[in-house]
Amino acid sequence: MEAFIAAICDYVKESVLKIGDDGCDISLNFPPQTIKSLFGNRTMTQEELSAAEEHAKAAFPYGGLSFLPFKDLVVVTVDGAAVRKICSLPKTKKDEFLLGLVALSADTSATFQTVRALFEKFDTVYRWEGVDGEYDEVLCFAHFDDFCYCLSYEPGGVHYHRLLKEDFDALYPEKRTRIP
Repeated sequence: MEAFIAAICDYVKESVLKIGDDGCDISLNFPPQTIKSLFGNRTMTQEELSAAEEHAKAAFPYGGLSFLPFKDLVVVTVDGAAVRKICSLPKTKKDEFLLGLVALSADTSATFQTVRALFEKFDTVYRWEGVDGEYDEVLCFAHFDDFCYCLSYEPGGVHYHRLLKEDFDALYPEKRTRIP
């Protein structure tokens, strides 16, 4: 449950950095497999997933958490009061990294080198060339966090998608992210 709570707080902080409002509800869309990974069991049944969601709502220390299945996604909504509580938590190294990444995503002069330098400031970085023509490169940390960052460099700035390493592996099995 700790991994789930930490991930939701991380996604909420990232969303607030992007939209600039820490008082609104934030809805996060996840494939069921991602939710299962965050709960620590990718093979759970639908009944087990529903029970884990109920437990998460009760255990979420900031209140205001809901789950809604929608098509092939699970929409996790964190209400505005909980968002404010999460944003008032002490800042961490991960917050510092996300702030830098969001800033670079808005910087039209950002380059491969400036983005890689940000990553290297926090941990050893593994890099892959583009994926299926969709991304220019993929970066992932050895230990700092559990995500792969799929990056595209475009005239308007750097665009990125953060995927759990397990989700990246499932989407792009030829680019295995298992780190020794």
